[in-house]
Amino acid sequence: MKLKVGSLLLGIVFVVCTFGASDSQASIKRSYILNDHPGGSENPPPYGLRLDGLAGTTGVVTFSFDGESNSDVSDPGFEWKQMRLDYYDNGDVHIFGNIYGGEVNESSREYEGNFGTFELDYWYYGATEDGDKLTADVGSSNGAGDFNGGSLTAIDIDNGSFTNSDSFSLIDKAKSGTTQSFLFDSDGHRLTGDSTTFVGRGWHRFATSSDGNSNASGYRDFLFTANAVPEPTTLVVWSMLGLGCIGVSRRRKS
Repeated sequence: MKLKVGSLLLGIVFVVCTFGASDSQASIKRSYILNDHPGGSENPPPYGLRLDGLAGTTGVVTFSFDGESNSDVSDPGFEWKQMRLDYYDNGDVHIFGNIYGGEVNESSREYEGNFGTFELDYWYYGATEDGDKLTADVGSSNGAGDFNGGSLTAIDIDNGSFTNSDSFSLIDKAKSGTTQSFLFDSDGHRLTGDSTTFVGRGWHRFATSSDGNSNASGYRDFLFTANAVPEPTTLVVWSMLGLGCIGVSRRRKS
C-alpha cells in the first residue's frame, strides 16, 4: 500500500510540474478543482454554470461541473476532465474542463431537450489579486488581441438539436452597477453558515446570435465552489515522505 501511495504522489508531482512549465509566458501560481454550488437559484439539478438562451432554447439551461456520472461519451478515448481554475503569476485566470447539462424541465427538474457532455474553456486576463480574492474587470485583454471570454463545445449530445463539435462563443459581462465580470473569494458566498469556502461567480453574454443564442432574457453566469490543489512544492514533500516510508518499510522487512 505504501508503494502505491508513493507512486501516486510522484505521478501527481510530475503532472503538476510539467503542466505549469508548459506555458512559456507565465507560471501557474494557484490551482483549484471546481464543483457545483448548492445555492444556485435553479437547483436541482445542481450546477456551476447557467446559460439561458443558448442556441434557441427558451427555458433554464444549466451545466453541472460534477456530471461525470451522467456522461456516457461513446468515444473510448475520452476521459472526463474535472473543471479546474488556474491562476497565473501574470494575473490571467483559466477556467476549463468538462461539464454536463442543457435544458432543464422546470417541473421534473431533470435535463430534457438539448443536453449532453461539453467542454468549457474560458479566460479572464489581468485579474487583480488581494489575498485569496481575485477580481477581473469586464473587457480585459492579454494585449495580443484576446479578450475575456471563452467557448462551449459539444462533445457528446444525448438528446436534442445540438450536434457533436457545435461550439458557442461567450464573452464577459459586468455585474450590474460595477465594472467587475468575475469574482473569486474564500467568503462562502450563498453557503449557509460558511464564510471560508472558495466561491467563484462571473457574468457572461453570447458573443453572437448567429446560432440562435439570445441575451434577451434569463441568466448567464458562473456560480461554483472550489478546493485548492496542493502546491507543487507541497506535493514534492509528500512524495519524499512517501519514499521515506517505503525505505523504512523495506528495511524493517529485510
